Amino acid sequence: QVLAIVMMVDVFSLCDKTACQGFSVPEFFRHSRMVAWNAQALMRNITNDRELLGAAFTAGLLHDIGKLLLAVNYPIEYRNCHDKGKEVARLGIDHTELGAHFLKTRKLPETVVEAIKSHDDLTATGEDQLTLADSLFIANLQEHARSGTKPSAGKLSKQVSILGKRVGIKRLVDFGLA
Repeated sequence: QVLAIVMMVDVFSLCDKTACQGFSVPEFFRHSRMVAWNAQALMRNITNDRELLGAAFTAGLLHDIGKLLLAVNYPIEYRNCHDKGKEVARLGIDHTELGAHFLKTRKLPETVVEAIKSHDDLTATGEDQLTLADSLFIANLQEHARSGTKPSAGKLSKQVSILGKRVGIKRLVDFGLA
């Protein structure tokens, strides 16, 4: 967790260099903090493992770092770019791939890197309990719902279906997703 906070402070120093239209640095940090707390709270429902709880917080705090890197380094190309399809079309990479690559080079744990890489696109794993990526997906979705920026219904339906098969309908209701 300390490493994640130090990384965010380090990356924050870049923020005054961005003039990316449609990208709010204060909103980015608010969203990241809320996803971190929510992901950790979700994992606390299934474990008391301090390492896993720390990983959930770290993944939540850093899950969209690729967006920040794109906004800082490509402010013109990234302006008003609010979905992965536009990111790939304009820049050749999406924020989850870029963020995962960046964090991998910083030697973050592979579980955190993989959760960040897949937080927008869950895949069926055969697991029957909440994974780190699941907690990140749910926390991110909950936070987007609070701010009024939900993903498309078709994409959401697919993702919730994958999650429902993994954790069951009762848990989806508990998470406010069904």
